[in-house]
Amino acid sequence: MFKNNKINIGSVIDCGTVVKASGEIEGNEFTFRTVQNCNEVFAIDEGRSIQQQLGLPPETDIESIREAIAVLKGQKDKSIPEKQESMKELSIWSYLERSDNIANIIIKLTDLCNSPLASRLLLP
Repeated sequence: MFKNNKINIGSVIDCGTVVKASGEIEGNEFTFRTVQNCNEVFAIDEGRSIQQQLGLPPETDIESIREAIAVLKGQKDKSIPEKQESMKELSIWSYLERSDNIANIIIKLTDLCNSPLASRLLLP
């Protein structure tokens, strides 16, 4: 998340896009001295859904993802096959078993456990 920043930009001349942002941006203040002959000042990509980022089907319930993250946080020392086995008991399994690469999704979920996004996802 890109939030509550003050950004001063000097002169920008002859460019495609002055500022590109992806994901959540909020409460930022941009100051430009000069912008000339640019195609656009801001290009904001709101990003892909968490389901898409993880490789899960788009209809995957966010509560299932929260549950999986909570379980994986307690399994830091386990192998990917062990973590995968533990997912079989959770509601996320019905989505995982329809995915192309379950191990890859488990790795992404495990990485997400260490991300600031995980704490936001775990909030009700």
